[in-house]
Amino acid sequence: MARPNRRVPGWAVGLVLAGLLLMAAGWLAGRAGDSGSQPAAAAAEQVFFRVPGLNCTGCEREVRQGLAQLDGVIDVEASFRARTALVTYDPRRIRPEAIARAISRLGYDAVEEDPPVLKVSR
Repeated sequence: MARPNRRVPGWAVGLVLAGLLLMAAGWLAGRAGDSGSQPAAAAAEQVFFRVPGLNCTGCEREVRQGLAQLDGVIDVEASFRARTALVTYDPRRIRPEAIARAISRLGYDAVEEDPPVLKVSR
């Protein structure tokens, strides 16, 4: 049995092509920004702090925003429930001691620790 001849509307083809062009432009723009201004992902390290004074979401936000302003800090995850902060940083630009001092300047004690290990039971 012969298949019916189905034509794709021209607007659908144009829409798909426009989407592909936008994706390609975004990819090229991202590649242009890789000229070394961003630290390489392989160079990033993490440090884990116990921060006993994190008592509320406001404290959490203050630590996140305060540390995010430091040169060399890439990402900050703070939790008032766990009273912890996990900081991703570029070791070529900042050291964990400087991050701990910044937390202290914000008014919180910071104790560097190994991150907890999640145990999975089977």
